[in-house]
Amino acid sequence: MRKLTKRIISCIIIYAIILASTFYALKFILYYLNFLHADIDNTRYLLSAIAQFQAAIIAIVITVSLVAVQLAASTYSARVVNIFKTNPDFWLLLILYTGSTLYDCLILMILSREISTFYIFISYWLCASAILALFPYVLSMINILNPEVIMRKLLDYIDYKSRSTKKEGYLAGSRPLVY
Repeated sequence: MRKLTKRIISCIIIYAIILASTFYALKFILYYLNFLHADIDNTRYLLSAIAQFQAAIIAIVITVSLVAVQLAASTYSARVVNIFKTNPDFWLLLILYTGSTLYDCLILMILSREISTFYIFISYWLCASAILALFPYVLSMINILNPEVIMRKLLDYIDYKSRSTKKEGYLAGSRPLVY
């Protein structure tokens, strides 16, 4: 359990670094080149395209991840699914893409003639961060799909389960009946 907590904390730190670095780089690029002051129709079109792009990317990522889980589970054991369910990279990426797509849709709904460029900047920032967050996720998936890692995690999972269950000895005839 401590390994999982450490892994979650390290993933959060990695994604926080991606978010922070993307924020400052994008702020410099967009404000320096004056990209945020565009026509409202162009902004609406771009936000719509970003939302569609992110939905398509996360759909592809989920599909490929589930195929990888299925192949690993058919090769090794059905318990491999538990390894992928506890992968914090997958969940953080899913939350980032879902939040970014929902934010784009929300901004599209409230977009009017007098909207602050800050809201549009946040949309661009979330999109760029989500794209960059794919790289640590892919590295994590490549690492998890390594057969040695799968076997080690399966052994850790089995050891954890065997320690957490109480082993009680039953005397002959003292076992409860199950109907």
